[in-house]
Amino acid sequence: MELSSRTSTHSSIKLLIFHFLAKHERNLKKKQQKLARKEKRSKYRNKARKLVARVHEQINNVRQDYLHKLPLKAC
Repeated sequence: MELSSRTSTHSSIKLLIFHFLAKHERNLKKKQQKLARKEKRSKYRNKARKLVARVHEQINNVRQDYLHKLPLKAC
């Protein structure tokens, strides 16, 4: 996914997509790297797995929020 990708709406308004996800993507990268270093079946790996899941949920929420706000920006 390219951070500077753009989309055109029917009214030819150029809107930036995913520029707001950069912070979450960096956070996800760090959390996944930490998870990869943990010993399997350890309680710390389970904690790290939950942190990665939380970041995935945040990314999903940000995308859904953007999709809900997109029609308002196009007006």
